[in-house]
Amino acid sequence: MQVSVTTVRLRDELPAYDDVVAALAPDELLRSQCLRDRRMAARYVSVRTFVRQCLSRSIGRPARELRLSASLGAKPSLERVAGDPDLRFSLSHSDDLAVIAIATGLEVGIDIERVREDIDSAAIARRYFWPHELEWLDAARSAADRQQRFFRYWVAKEAAVKALGHTLARSLKHCAVHVGPADDSAVARLAGLAGRPVELTLRFIDLAPGFCCAVAAAGRDWAVRLADVNAVTIDAMSSARVPAESLAND
Repeated sequence: MQVSVTTVRLRDELPAYDDVVAALAPDELLRSQCLRDRRMAARYVSVRTFVRQCLSRSIGRPARELRLSASLGAKPSLERVAGDPDLRFSLSHSDDLAVIAIATGLEVGIDIERVREDIDSAAIARRYFWPHELEWLDAARSAADRQQRFFRYWVAKEAAVKALGHTLARSLKHCAVHVGPADDSAVARLAGLAGRPVELTLRFIDLAPGFCCAVAAAGRDWAVRLADVNAVTIDAMSSARVPAESLAND
């Protein structure tokens, strides 16, 4: 089974109005018009268009016709119609990068974060990390290595929580991540529905310098298929294609 991961660089300028109308659903168009900050509006339009185009290519229906739903704090989902495949997806963005993971019949979570030096990672780790995770941080060779390790754990936790559709604030501290010996995969253990423990597999993927990204899903018989990281704009999204052959993490 494959989890398709596609990445886009977000634009800071709004496209032509006709392009926005063609890409977004009416409620998304209204929200974009309510955002007074042009950069924020451009990022919102870019993210929503990116999601719709990726799902459209996977499902075979026009992007604007897709109905996306999410209640407060819940994981977004695609409303299916007769004949649609059982697509599940997860979205994340940080700075100018957005990434979406799509799978068929498999709940998936993804998170990407830019590695930053201007946050108090030690304080955050003390609040949300388990003792064995703190030990792994303390074993870092340098301050930069420690910050890199912190963000790897952080994206792993967020991806796992998002895969289960849990709220981040309540679930992050209950998610324990165990990094594998190869350092490119991990296992997350956390409470699932009705409090039953759930184990998820995590894959770490390198999408761009200075960023950490992790994908989470149940089981181990799945691999990540990566699309190229390109500066795709709204005008080019409709013609963007995921390569047939791409990197897979087993």
